[in-house]
Amino acid sequence: MNELVARAVADLLDRPDLAPAPATDDVSSQIAQDAVSMTESAIGPIKGIAKHSMNKGHVAMAGVLYAAAARLVRQQKGDEDASQELAHTADVIEGANHHELAVALWREAVQLDPNNLGAVNRLGQRLHHLAQRGGDDVDRYREAEHLLSRATFVDNHAKLFHGWSKLFVARADRDVEGQYQARNEILEALKHWAFGTRDGVARRGWIRQVKRLVDVGLNDEAAELVEFANRNAGWEPIEPSELG
Repeated sequence: MNELVARAVADLLDRPDLAPAPATDDVSSQIAQDAVSMTESAIGPIKGIAKHSMNKGHVAMAGVLYAAAARLVRQQKGDEDASQELAHTADVIEGANHHELAVALWREAVQLDPNNLGAVNRLGQRLHHLAQRGGDDVDRYREAEHLLSRATFVDNHAKLFHGWSKLFVARADRDVEGQYQARNEILEALKHWAFGTRDGVARRGWIRQVKRLVDVGLNDEAAELVEFANRNAGWEPIEPSELG
């Protein structure tokens, strides 16, 4: 968010007329009037109303309002700034566990600026997670694979979830070479994750990924990873019973 908008939002949130009118959840008439302007001056008021909506638990409404503010940002400052606005909003909405709305916002951010690598990465990882939760939805894995292929060089988690996505896509396509490449990518990412790590929370997350390998029939790869971690990680050794 640029400095001008940041100041506007900060000033706005301190204004008493942002508070709802007595006995209602509505914002004041004055701030609504400020927000309906078709100029840059409306960006701050719209975001203020969006924040008010978030505070009231109206997450979907807040997402729509933030997106409306991003449209004005686009008119005034261009696609790249609007893409950043949308990606930031997606992060906020994701934090409120509205995953599908976050996906829609990240999609818009990427469409406006395909070089917004942060949005590409976040969208790809969320699509992977939704694919997994949705019973291994191959179409979503396929999209996640495409997106995450652009972020594997900067983010090890992007590499890991790209590998998982590629594995399920390759299995669906009966692509033997693709499956081999995906397995290697998962192994590399998990070794990178484990190497020298002492954090117990990271250990639990890592074990979940190894259990997933067992679940898809890659027992030898799981055993290789446990052996590697027990020699190279800083956390407590992993016992076979923890993978059961």
